[in-house]
Amino acid sequence: MHTCDRARRPGLTNLTFPLWFSSLCLCACVVSSSFGADTKKAAKVTYEEHVLPILRDKCIGCHNQDKKRGGLVLSNYTAAMQGGSSGVVVKPGDLDNSLLFKLVSHKTEPHMPPNSPRLPDVMLAVIEKWIAGGALENSAARRSSRASRRPMSV
Repeated sequence: MHTCDRARRPGLTNLTFPLWFSSLCLCACVVSSSFGADTKKAAKVTYEEHVLPILRDKCIGCHNQDKKRGGLVLSNYTAAMQGGSSGVVVKPGDLDNSLLFKLVSHKTEPHMPPNSPRLPDVMLAVIEKWIAGGALENSAARRSSRASRRPMSV
């Protein structure tokens, strides 16, 4: 088709660009919203999925139900949140006052784990993000806390 022929058929040319442009905008919106959803999912750090594997590797040898060094059990969420003989070790949302983080990052003595180097930065970042994010037990924890904040309808 010659360019002059296109000019004589305005209906096809006038509809093609808006449809193409609308489709492009729709795709951009879908892609950007899906990236936002992935970011939110990735930002959620929980005890069961992220922190417990670190604790199993570095802490639970001494802080388990049988040994309870310092009265602290880290092998389950409820016991970890109760703390030990030094008191509460995890204060959700309050990294600066969470003794667990201070000890494993070697900011406070006794350094944990004892006679070992500080935990790798990757592990510390997970624990830091978990505490700062509210020290959630599992992925359902955030949903249930939101549900409890909603006013009941009568």
